[in-house]
Amino acid sequence: MTLHSKRESLDITKATHRPPYKRPLKRRLRIAGNTWVLLFIGALLVLASWMLSPSGSIGLGRIAITSHTAITLAPEEGQTLTLAQVQDKLTALGYSQSARLVNISSQGSFLVCTPQSGQTNLENQDELDRLTNGLNEIGVVKDSGSINIAITLAPKAGETLTLEQVQNQVTAVANSTSPKTVHALSDGGFLIYVRESDQTRQETLDEHDELRNALAEIGEVKEEFDFISAEEDMGMRLGLDLKGGSNLVYQAEFQEEWSEDERQFYLDEAITTIRNRIDKYGVTEPVIQQLGSDRMLIQLPGITDIDEAKALIEQTGFLEFREVEINATTAETVTLNDYLTNQGRTDFFNPAVTGKRIFGQTIVDSQTKEQTIVSVPYLLTKDDQGLKWIDRKGNPVDINAVTLTQNEKDAYCWMPAEGEIDNETKVLTGAYLTKALPQVPPADQITTGREISVGIEWNSDGAKLFDEIAARLNANYGGEGTFDIQACLGIFLDDELLSYPQVTQKEYKGSGQITGNFTYDEARLLAIQLSSGALEMPLKKPPLFESQVSATLGADFVNKAVLAGIIGLSIVMLFMMLYYRFPGVLASLALLVYAVLVLAIFKWIPVTLTLAGIAGFVMSLGMAVDANVLIFERLKEELRAGRTLKAAIEAGFHRAWSAIWDSNATTLIACGVLYWFGSSVVASPQVKGFALTLAIGVLVSMFSAITVTRTFLRFFTGPRIAKRLAWFGVESKDV
Repeated sequence: MTLHSKRESLDITKATHRPPYKRPLKRRLRIAGNTWVLLFIGALLVLASWMLSPSGSIGLGRIAITSHTAITLAPEEGQTLTLAQVQDKLTALGYSQSARLVNISSQGSFLVCTPQSGQTNLENQDELDRLTNGLNEIGVVKDSGSINIAITLAPKAGETLTLEQVQNQVTAVANSTSPKTVHALSDGGFLIYVRESDQTRQETLDEHDELRNALAEIGEVKEEFDFISAEEDMGMRLGLDLKGGSNLVYQAEFQEEWSEDERQFYLDEAITTIRNRIDKYGVTEPVIQQLGSDRMLIQLPGITDIDEAKALIEQTGFLEFREVEINATTAETVTLNDYLTNQGRTDFFNPAVTGKRIFGQTIVDSQTKEQTIVSVPYLLTKDDQGLKWIDRKGNPVDINAVTLTQNEKDAYCWMPAEGEIDNETKVLTGAYLTKALPQVPPADQITTGREISVGIEWNSDGAKLFDEIAARLNANYGGEGTFDIQACLGIFLDDELLSYPQVTQKEYKGSGQITGNFTYDEARLLAIQLSSGALEMPLKKPPLFESQVSATLGADFVNKAVLAGIIGLSIVMLFMMLYYRFPGVLASLALLVYAVLVLAIFKWIPVTLTLAGIAGFVMSLGMAVDANVLIFERLKEELRAGRTLKAAIEAGFHRAWSAIWDSNATTLIACGVLYWFGSSVVASPQVKGFALTLAIGVLVSMFSAITVTRTFLRFFTGPRIAKRLAWFGVESKDV
């Protein structure tokens, strides 16, 4: 039998009724403060995740298959619908140029592709309803559906392509389960839709590759809209070296008598004119900027054909309208051959018009009916000594020493189209033109013979001038079905012939239409050329520098850059966890927070990411833990000195701050110098991109190291962890 004393019994009773332990007020406030900081960090992560999501939903990347809506839009009965109207409406509805595809079918309807930004079927249906209602304001929506891929296909040069051929080739694609639709386009090409299916993302990408290769066997693939892989950049703005495109540097050709102010004015005007033309062409996010005092940098993402890029830029020039020269004596049309056989002439055949003469004509192949423009590269001018031959750069030319084809010798001679405004003789140029748009008639009118045309409008002075010229040329018009070159108005851009339609009316009262059996692409190109505006200052050709990056190579760069970032982040995190143990784990979590915040800032500004910019970001990953290294080393010193864990953490952060600030401040100064250097001295976007991304990384790293890491340490280091100093890299014997 065991006996218990009264005292022992009382002691037991006292222990059983001991009041619960209460943390000191100061400790409770500290925990509450840390909680609020953690909530703030969490809110930042949620905001950053939303910014990196495809369309405002929470998510760190665009990794799911993204469908697009395909809509067939027709004009209302008795109404005309133009491409410009459709594009303007899509812009008003919030769809960017790069995220939409618009084609015109052979029946005259518009085929529109736009992204589905919703994350649920209900959200996507709401988006479709909004788009349908918006398009119904300008036309009639005939059909709609979801697609994953769209490809436009054109016949190969000199070959024909039928709808049946394309359908058979699409059907023959192996391992294909997705439904597809083929549309014939007004320009003779075809648009192929791959409808939405239950395939995985990789299966859809593989099918796209197979389909593209199969179509390339029978035609030329013009555009590919893979709405899956295009979503993987998290909405980041990619530079030319990552997206693919053309890079050109041109030098301005100033006149000697121009002052510095005049040179700068005309250079600014040229940049604006070229930007307007490129914007109308549909190039997304082009870079057009001045380099030094007389050079111009032009980067065109997505245009990987360097010749196409140069043609787009170099055709941006002086637009003028001309009429054929008529011999004042014989009333016959003058050609180049007339001047070649009259070498002794000292004046033009029509001396009343003194402007330079340009020679050109259109040749039609009798079999294929294909039209070819013959534009002679030599001009005829007049000075005090008589007539003089020059090239397009103004250099003298011995016309007898050059070789000319018979078509060039037969080319018409074109002189400036002149009229009078307020008793002053004026030349009709693009300066009077206010609008030029391609116009597509309704489908029922196409079948009755109405053509695709280019609608033009003049300002008040241009309307008077054009009507005076039109009345003069229309006097030679013989009626529908006839052709007389003396009734034609020639359109020239930078001294090269574009077209010469007949003037079929005596007056137009400020607006008119240019017809000529155009395809839609031809009408669109002519409208862009007409709208390009005058360029007082020409550009020297060829460009001083030219380079190109293919879209495939750019995509490969992106993949490698992402891989480099992941490897760099992983190595830094592994080192921190192995060397600093528990604080290293918390620093790695802070580093993930840092990476998400930096990418969100890149998208918010937005920063154009180049290879150099990504290098700056990867470099900043290593520098982001530099502050943690200083703090953790101070922390270990304080623990070895006998401080408690809480006191050691606070002392480590406090004593390391001056060193952290000094090192980051010097880095920011270096970034500022690099940015200035890249903006002025070398004028390099790559240098600027590296400096900007590194500076952003340094600033965010100070926040992640001082605020995020300190909060994690305060929150997760309780009494139990404080007893395990080995988790902090300190042995008990060293304390």
